[in-house]
Parts: sequence; C-alpha cells; structure tokens
Amino acid sequence: MVRKSGLLNHVNIGSMTRALFILLVNFFVLKIQAQSYPLLSKGDAEKILGQPAHLIMSKAETKDSIVNYRCTYTVNNTGAPAGKESNLYYLLEEYQNKGAAGKSFRHLVTANERMPGFYLLPGYGDEAAIQTDSTNFQLIMVRKSDRILRMKVNKITRTSSLSELKSVTKKIVEQM
Repeated sequence: MVRKSGLLNHVNIGSMTRALFILLVNFFVLKIQAQSYPLLSKGDAEKILGQPAHLIMSKAETKDSIVNYRCTYTVNNTGAPAGKESNLYYLLEEYQNKGAAGKSFRHLVTANERMPGFYLLPGYGDEAAIQTDSTNFQLIMVRKSDRILRMKVNKITRTSSLSELKSVTKKIVEQM
C-alpha cells in the first residue's frame, strides 16, 4: 500500500510538474510575443488623452489562435465621478495569417459601417476605419497584414485629441 501511494504521489508530482512547465512556457512565449508588438507608451497615451494618465491594465493572451495584447490608460483626474474617467483602450490582435485578419476586419466594418460617424480611413495600413460620435468616443481600427490594431478613447473630454489619436495610430501601424 505504501508503494502504491508513493507511486501515485510520484505521478501527481510529475503531472503537476508538467502542468507548471507548460504554464511557464506559455507565459514566457506570450511575454516574448508581447514585447515584439509595437506598444502604446504612456507619453503617447497622454498626448491622445490630453492629460496625465496611468496604466491600469496590460496583458497578453492567446484565444482561438489569435494572440492579443491589450492595455488601458486612464487619466489622473481625481475630480471625475467614478465611471466618468476618460480611458484609452489599445488592442493589438495577431492572426494566423493575413486572410484571417482580413476576414475579421471586414466583419468589424460590416457591423459598424451604417453607424453614425463611421468612415474608411485611407493611408493607414492595408485598410482602416474610424468612428466617432464627437461626444463620447473615438475609435480607429487598422489592419496591416496579419494584425489588427484598435485604439479607442472612451469618455471624450475637452483635452482629448482626435488628431493625436490618428498620429499615434499611424506611428504604431508603421512599426507593425
């Protein structure tokens, strides 16, 4: 009985070791992949938001064979009521190939093209679109090869800058 228990403990430890190894490998692969992406700097986020800001979320993950890197900056505005802070959302998706990215981008365009303030944006990557209601949000989506970049300002303020959003987006796309 002792041997069986010892063997089971050895199997459980072996299984746990393999599982831990797989988790660590995935973590480092995602970290390396995220480091190879053109990232949104704090300085660029502050240019877009027009105010000092800080990073509140940053993560890389793989879901359905799509590698995602996302981050969120929020303004350092202590006077804004909860939920009314201006945020800048950044999402960079890497697909298996440019065909899959193109299909996903076309789906995004089809879902939004009839919305007010939506128009195609020439000169950014392979294809791009912008949407804004000029009051609450500004969104730019760009596909370049097998990657899609989305940047969105939510809760526009008097200091938010659509021209900086375009400029920073173009700079990031050129690095993709």
